[in-house]
Amino acid sequence: MKTTYKIFFALTLFTVIQAQAQVGIGTTNPNSAAILEISSTTKGFLPPRMTASQRNVISSPVAGLEIWCSDCGANGETQIYNGIAWTNLIGGATTSVITAGNSTTGGTNPIVIGASSANGSAQLELVSTTKGFLTSRMTATQRNAIEPATSAAGLQVWCTDCNSGAGELSIFNGTNWTNSTGAIANMAPLTGGTAICDGTRPTVVKDVTHTYNGITYTWMDRNIGASRAAITFNDYLAYGCLYQWGRGNDGHASMNHSSSNVGAAATGVTSTLASSTSPGNALFINPGNGTSSWMASVPNPETRWQGGVNALNNPCPTGYRIPTSAEFNAMINNIYNVGTSATSWPNAITRLPVAGIRSNSGSFIGNGSSGYYHTANGNFSINSTSAGASSTYIYANNGASVRCIKN
Repeated sequence: MKTTYKIFFALTLFTVIQAQAQVGIGTTNPNSAAILEISSTTKGFLPPRMTASQRNVISSPVAGLEIWCSDCGANGETQIYNGIAWTNLIGGATTSVITAGNSTTGGTNPIVIGASSANGSAQLELVSTTKGFLTSRMTATQRNAIEPATSAAGLQVWCTDCNSGAGELSIFNGTNWTNSTGAIANMAPLTGGTAICDGTRPTVVKDVTHTYNGITYTWMDRNIGASRAAITFNDYLAYGCLYQWGRGNDGHASMNHSSSNVGAAATGVTSTLASSTSPGNALFINPGNGTSSWMASVPNPETRWQGGVNALNNPCPTGYRIPTSAEFNAMINNIYNVGTSATSWPNAITRLPVAGIRSNSGSFIGNGSSGYYHTANGNFSINSTSAGASSTYIYANNGASVRCIKN
């Protein structure tokens, strides 16, 4: 009787799957574009896991077949068969085997959705030419709450607020959540007055353009590290990070702004000058002796931020760079030198807030009343009582705001 019941249940389940054409796991209302949707905010989708040797003996793999190769690279990786060869998630060559993994034994009954029988090389096959596969979707906070100790390498979820809010596929490699290239997965976008510029929290990229003397310029709408574009001159949520000139996203510029005129550094200070253009730490370098540079030996000529998108230590997002003084001045002339802040500044598309400056003595000056911006070959100051700006000079080891321009 038990045997009869099991057979009847299996046939019934198969009939439902075939008849509905769409399957939801964890949801009773699968997305209309998906033949299979797995919905969860506490668990991920786990593809079949196997070693490279086991993968290589799959008979006649079909294009689109996905597995987790447990001994490929240092931590394993997700791989997809493209009809000719196994590739990584971005279509590149798979990572070579470094250490042998443990063999695993899967189930003996392959599952197919959207067809009457599964391909011989698949344990789970989804068949459709009009719908895709939808994995578990959750925020970075929800993803990070999944217990690492019990999470298997290869576990994947769609992180809805990673990648500066654009979302991205997160894959657990046995130690960390990574993105499709194997890099440590991005955290959720920044909120509030926190500005982190160490490479882990990319600034949301939104373009704004203006035309001056027949030339169209495309800028980011916010400072690097800012959680939003400025609404007012002293909008501390738009202040962002304060960079020493020529340094990259090593964490030294990170800030915690708690009000329009109160801010604190997120990292410590050192008086030791850097011996190279890459200090190797996240400390704000403050020699405290009137020295204008954060380097022990300054290159001559000084060109660190003067190579466009390929400039040394360029802190801007991909495709963006530090503007030249001429480009920054064009923006000022076109937008800011047109009247008072009360009438013209709210209409300015690039809206430069007044985050102040972190002086070479380590103190904060002018936040809420003045702004200072680095360029590739100069600096500008912004005054909160007017809509204008002027060229100024500040030391390379002063911390100032950065607004990037598209190349």
